[in-house]
Amino acid sequence: MSSGDTLIIVNGTYHEQIAAVPNGSGPDRYTTIKAESDGGVVLTKSFLLDQARSYISFEGLKFDTTENKQVLGNHIRFMRCAFKGGQAGGNNGNVTVGTNDYNNTQYILFEDSWMYGAGGRYKLCIYNSDKVVLRRVVVRDDGGWTSDNSDPEAGITVYQSSNVSIQNALVIDSDLGTYDNDNVGAFYLTGHAGNRSSSNIEYLGSMSINNKSWGWSIDTDDGGIGLSLRDVIVYAQEAGGLATSNTSMDLTIQRGTFGNIGGRGIGNWGTKSITVSDSVFWNLGNSSANGNTNVTYSSTFNPSDLTGTGITHYNPLTSGLLYLPRAESGGPLNTAGQSSGEAGAQVLHQIGVSGTQWGEPDYNATQPALLWPWPHESRIRDDFATVSSRGFAADPGAYPITKYIWEILGQAINPASFNFAKN
Repeated sequence: MSSGDTLIIVNGTYHEQIAAVPNGSGPDRYTTIKAESDGGVVLTKSFLLDQARSYISFEGLKFDTTENKQVLGNHIRFMRCAFKGGQAGGNNGNVTVGTNDYNNTQYILFEDSWMYGAGGRYKLCIYNSDKVVLRRVVVRDDGGWTSDNSDPEAGITVYQSSNVSIQNALVIDSDLGTYDNDNVGAFYLTGHAGNRSSSNIEYLGSMSINNKSWGWSIDTDDGGIGLSLRDVIVYAQEAGGLATSNTSMDLTIQRGTFGNIGGRGIGNWGTKSITVSDSVFWNLGNSSANGNTNVTYSSTFNPSDLTGTGITHYNPLTSGLLYLPRAESGGPLNTAGQSSGEAGAQVLHQIGVSGTQWGEPDYNATQPALLWPWPHESRIRDDFATVSSRGFAADPGAYPITKYIWEILGQAINPASFNFAKN
């Protein structure tokens, strides 16, 4: 096999590591390792991609092992890949990008890929890395990991990394009662005076649905700057929507939907400001927001506790929020935001041109293509159901993720004919 070649692995289960792969020669000539058919190749040994690897694409593979799965190098792509299982203890994740030993892990892409199964402190951890894109990644925490020293546990973690774009990511049904006591959130951003600061992090069109702890947990004191969330959803979250502590960066949230949450919508216990606009809060177990948090052009209901510029108190379920991913045209929420724009997340379109790395043209731009029905959702359901048929994985139909999310507020749809675009 030579640089830039494509190797197609015959479907089957392989109890050996992928051998050394020759580097590609540039962005137009990746070396590609792909399954004969997506999901048909199962790899049961550890996966360790060293720091000298570059311009390599892995497509349609399933990594089914509790052994380490670590990605170093640069210009690496994982497309339509599944990652199952992690170790039961220690500082180990299901999938880890980066390491303490090298500072050159960069230009990494996970697209239409998913992490699940017992074990692993983090399902996916981006550590000491730069220029990383997660695009349509789905994560479910199936427990199976414990800590002896209060280490945090989470779904998707960004740790002391910079220039990270998380697009249409979904952490879902991580609702077991068996997690370690230090399960901190579905999405976790952290950094503490390490090799690099946690700077320029964005979450676009991402969702935390039916999970324990917080939807987002922000715990950074490494001097990083630049953190934004846009079109994000936290629904049926036990602890709260978003929490900050030891935070060294200001945060902006535009078009967030926070509903049916056991605690606060936003708990700001950090030292920096949170600016929120065009958002919806309802059915919370505590206040909509606290601390140094400025909320404008947003709606709060049960509790209707905020006042100020552009604040309304609509019951979203009777004001245009028929489906969690959008506000309906003609309802009050459709014009409750700034400049008579929408209040609440609009998670309708795919973000980023498929296959693009960080910084390439339109890598984080909203695309004409609709996000729904969710890509590869039957394969994701089938994989998740091998561990537990709970939540969306209990649906044997053709659209398990799509129906689960779009029908969660009580409105039935037929995904085969439903108009998912803004109506």
